[in-house]
Amino acid sequence: MKTIKESINTKELKQLMIYTRGRDDLRRNTKKNLLRTFVFLYYTGARINELQTLLVKDVRQLLEKGEFTLFTQKTNSQRKIYLSPGFKKDLLHLDIQENEENKLIQRAGHPESSMHPLSYIRIVNKFMKDTLGQNYTSHSFRQGLLTEMAAKGINVQIMAKFVGHTSFKTTLNYVKPTDEMVMSSLVR
Repeated sequence: MKTIKESINTKELKQLMIYTRGRDDLRRNTKKNLLRTFVFLYYTGARINELQTLLVKDVRQLLEKGEFTLFTQKTNSQRKIYLSPGFKKDLLHLDIQENEENKLIQRAGHPESSMHPLSYIRIVNKFMKDTLGQNYTSHSFRQGLLTEMAAKGINVQIMAKFVGHTSFKTTLNYVKPTDEMVMSSLVR
């Protein structure tokens, strides 16, 4: 039996952020990386390996100009990241006052580089499973964002462009209707 992957919504993001901030056993760098990762994944639907390409100066550009172009290695394409008011507020609460050439997600002791993407994905996924449960992964952010966009009636082509998919069919695979969505669409 295939397990249902759960979506990350506002409630789960808050839970992750509170739990991460409250963990005294986490190293400062790990805590900083996790908080940055959760905020970026929640608002952008990006992949972890995309986040690992970002520099602090990219975040500053996003805050100053309201948008930033992100290169997506998986599809060898570019996509724009936009700054919503909520995203800006949450970014400003993160500690990003450091050298602009530093990576956003940093290797401990080496702020100009990131750890291997697969290693970091494992760390994030383990932390999420420990905090929220076994049915959560870093892709739960992407699924939650696209499901919420679909529930608001946003055109699937816009959704695909937003997350950098070349096909809207791929985007639709991420949309997981909730019980509330199904019940609100009853016509009889």
